[in-house]
Formats: sequence, structure tokens, C-alpha cells
Amino acid sequence: IFKALPYTGAASKIASVLGGNRDREPLKRDSRFYPEYNVFDIEFDKVDKILITSMWVVSQWSGDFNPSHVHDGDLSGVIYLRIPPSLKEEYEREDHFPCVGDIQWQCGQAATFNGHTFQATPKVGDIYLFPSWLSHMVYPFRTQDEERRSVSFNVTVKRKKEKDEQQS
Repeated sequence: IFKALPYTGAASKIASVLGGNRDREPLKRDSRFYPEYNVFDIEFDKVDKILITSMWVVSQWSGDFNPSHVHDGDLSGVIYLRIPPSLKEEYEREDHFPCVGDIQWQCGQAATFNGHTFQATPKVGDIYLFPSWLSHMVYPFRTQDEERRSVSFNVTVKRKKEKDEQQS
């Protein structure tokens, strides 16, 4: 799961996350989260195209949530455009598991000494990129007359055909 900040220049931030640093070294995911998967260790010299295959706006109000789900494609992402200002106060009132308005990714199974979730409290301008197969959900908030708005998208990575494949 990658987080790019700030929202200003979002396209360049997405490109830098997908393309690595200035020396063109591919970025690797933080090894603390799911080190067994190297989804973002992409060999960009083998990529033909990176296509945004779908994009939509999510507008959520008090009580709205997204149950656990996955997406199509290779990568998915979300850009947060509006967060209710009162969420911080609501979050602080939670007594045992603060999650108001958070996004949470799940991978694997809970076990002793083994976490299987990663949870984030988004801010306006945050961009998260993650493998499309990674289960995730969004928790509800209760503040009335305030909107949480985000743009979600799916990306497909088209790889170049190998020479052997092109000749046959």
C-alpha cells in the first residue's frame, strides 16, 4: 500500500509511485506489510501501457460505508477530496476501536503475533495505491450533514510481449 502526498500534482505523484525515484529505481512496498507479495516491484522496461480502466466518485454521508471488497485490474487507488472536519472529534470519542471514516485493508488471516490488517485515517489530498486483489473496506462516520468525497480508480498494466512470443 502506497501513500502519496499532497494532492497537488496528483498525476506526478501517481507516476512517481508507479515509476520509482528520479534514478528510475522501482519502489518496493514497505516490508512491514505483507512482505510475501511483491506486486509493486514492476519491471518498467517490460511495461507497454498503464491504463486507467475505470474511475468513479464516491460521495458518503453519515452512516454510509463500503463493506469489504476487491477490484478489477492490477492496481487500485483512492484520492481523498473532502473529509468532514468534525471526524477528528468523533474519532477521539471512540472508546475501544477508533475507526470512524477510516479505510482498512485486509490480507491473510488473523493469528497469534500476526497482524492481517492495515488501517489509515485519510486526510484531504491523500492518495493510496494498492493491489486490486487486496480486500479493503471503509468505516462509517456519524456526523450529520457532512460529506466524505473521494475518487477511486482501477489500473491495468499491459506488459510488452517477449521476443519469443512475438515471433510465434
